[in-house]
Amino acid sequence: MKLWTFIASRMHSKGGNEMRKLRGFRSLMVVMTALALGLTVLMLTAVFAQPVFADGGDCPECRAGVPQLALADCGECDGKVTRLTLRYNGTEDDVLIQVYEGDKQEADKLLHEASNVSQGYEFTFDGIKDDGTMGSEISVWVNGQLNAEIHTSCSKPIGPGLVKGDFEVVEGYSKDGGKLCPLPECMECDGKVTRLTLRYNGAVAANVQVVQKKPNVEVFNGTVQPGEEFTVYGQDDKGTLSTEIKIFVDTVEHTAIHTSCSKPIGPGLVKGDFE
Repeated sequence: MKLWTFIASRMHSKGGNEMRKLRGFRSLMVVMTALALGLTVLMLTAVFAQPVFADGGDCPECRAGVPQLALADCGECDGKVTRLTLRYNGTEDDVLIQVYEGDKQEADKLLHEASNVSQGYEFTFDGIKDDGTMGSEISVWVNGQLNAEIHTSCSKPIGPGLVKGDFEVVEGYSKDGGKLCPLPECMECDGKVTRLTLRYNGAVAANVQVVQKKPNVEVFNGTVQPGEEFTVYGQDDKGTLSTEIKIFVDTVEHTAIHTSCSKPIGPGLVKGDFE
């Protein structure tokens, strides 16, 4: 109020020249105010126009190039594994499961032990080294027999979805990488096949038996209907299906599948009545 009183008094005392100056001043103030308002609107628009992904925002076209926040919750293995959660997928019930650091059963390297275990049992264990890691490798034993070995040094892919022998990684953490991201759904065969899911395409129901070459052990035996799927798990000392499996239909050898990774193998491969 005092400012405008001062300006009015100046207008009265100085005459037309001051009036023209005042008009110029008022015009400048109007322009500056408009610019300030415009800048504010632009800033607010920029803020509220940012895509939000954490709560499923409506910007699907942006998601292809911008990782969602949920993906930042996991990373690649780094600095060795510190914690793992495994699921037992074996068909034998009431088994004893023991997990050791390294490839031998040494009492001071025991990471986990559970008895009377059945299919679907999940269990979590932590590293016992000074830095909380598991070292470079762990071994999983079923009823005193080596069933699987899992690299925990981060030198090989590890994360949810990894299958070794009768066991599957459900969750894990590494020292420097935090929570482990799930492994890709598909990768090239490397180091022999550990698990296969087959579909029987025969015309009639049949008894199907699957035997892996080494150590010449049966990995599946049952009656299968046309179109039915079944899964076989490796049973050698590395948890793989060795180099080959043979499939028998009603006790007659029907076909063989190479599982050494030396020949192409994956979804879509057809051998006899099996895919």
